Amino acid sequence: MALVSQAARRYAEAAAESALAHGEAQLDTLVQELSALAGALAINHDLESVLMNPAFGTEERSKVVESLMEHMKLSQLTRQFMRLVSDKGRITELTAIAEAVKQIADDRAGRTVAFVETATELAPASLEQLKRALERRTGKKLEMHVKIDPAVIGGVRARVGTFLLDGTIQTELARLRERLAET
Repeated sequence: MALVSQAARRYAEAAAESALAHGEAQLDTLVQELSALAGALAINHDLESVLMNPAFGTEERSKVVESLMEHMKLSQLTRQFMRLVSDKGRITELTAIAEAVKQIADDRAGRTVAFVETATELAPASLEQLKRALERRTGKKLEMHVKIDPAVIGGVRARVGTFLLDGTIQTELARLRERLAET
């Protein structure tokens, strides 16, 4: 996750508060739509250059934003928020704002992300068992991001926030090397 500026955090908090005034479902919709917008900017470099380039005037950028919102069929709340972000010249912080809104929604719902590394793909049953064990340990609902890394050799490394579970052969070999070096 990227570092979020104070301004992006304030916009995210205002957007989340406004969405929550219309119910939890509206907050989820806002998260999905802002993530989709940030994703569209990330993959469409022409769109990104128009919206991020100060050489284009506010009116030109507003027209592009309106067209994009119409094309994506965004909710009224997201449209109003995007107009505000565009008018205030904060489009450059859209990705950070989207991440901050997602973090707010995740915190409210008791969700977080678990980053898991394994040497080979885990069986679905093993992955589910690991997820349940980590959820019990952290007290949160987890979204699992699994990365296959042959350097792990075997075992599993999982990080949830500051909690790290490292049962990899790679780490055990490093510990063994350290102990051998001490003797």
